[in-house]
Amino acid sequence: MYVHYTMAKEDFKNIKEKLTDSQKKKIKQENKAKANPGKAASKKEKQDAKRERRKESGSVKVINR
Repeated sequence: MYVHYTMAKEDFKNIKEKLTDSQKKKIKQENKAKANPGKAASKKEKQDAKRERRKESGSVKVINR
């Protein structure tokens, strides 16, 4: 015996959308930056320098799946 459940459109509105891993990571980084702004600023400088070096070398990110 099979039972088929259906949901009304109103019920779908009540379902909370889940965050993706990248969205969770971004929120976590923002919270860390708020908690320790000095460390966040130095980390940002370091990351920006890395990006500049990669740009100068012509490095391209490739994702193999």
